[in-house]
Amino acid sequence: MGDKVLFLDRDGVINEHPRTPRTWEEFRFLPGVPEALAEATQDGWRIVVVTNKGIVGSRLLARKVSDEINRRMVEALAAQGARIEAVYACNHFPHGLCRCRKPKAGLLEDAKRDLRLDPEVCWMVGDNATDVAAGKKAGCRTVLLTSSKPRTKLMAKLKSLGVEPDHWAVGLSEAWRDDIAPSARK
Repeated sequence: MGDKVLFLDRDGVINEHPRTPRTWEEFRFLPGVPEALAEATQDGWRIVVVTNKGIVGSRLLARKVSDEINRRMVEALAAQGARIEAVYACNHFPHGLCRCRKPKAGLLEDAKRDLRLDPEVCWMVGDNATDVAAGKKAGCRTVLLTSSKPRTKLMAKLKSLGVEPDHWAVGLSEAWRDDIAPSARK
C-alpha cells in the first residue's frame, strides 16, 4: 500500500499572506491550519511543504532567515501535533530558468525521490495557479484556495497555464475537512 501524501504551498496556505514574512515575528498561522495538519498527521499523511521563495533569489531576504522561519514553523506545528516531514523551497530568482520553481514540478519530484514517497493518494494544496500546475505535473489531485487572491485573477492565471484544480476551497482547514480527508477514506 502506498503513502498518503499532502504537498502544501506555504504563504497563503499555512500562514497569512499579505506578503512573505521576513521574520518569525511576522509569521501568523491561518485559522484552523495547525489543527487540520495535526489531524492529517494522526491519520497517517506524509506532509511536505513546497514553496517558491523568489524573495531569497531577489536578495530581499537572506536564505538563512528564510530557512529559520521554515524551521520555526515546523517546530511550532510539531508542538501542536502536526508533523511536517520536510520543506522544499525554490530560492531562485523569480524569472530564472531553474527546474524547481512552480509551475514546474521539480520541488514535488525531488521530495518524492528524497523522502522515498510512494503516493497512492497525493494532493497539492496552494493559493496560486502555479501550485495547481505543479501538482498536476506531479500526478496530484489539487485544491486551489481562494483566501488570499481574487477568484477572477486565479481563473485567468489557470487559463493561461491550461490547468484546472480538482477542488476549490476557502482555506486549508476546509479543504482538509471537505475534500482531502474524505478522499483517503473511500
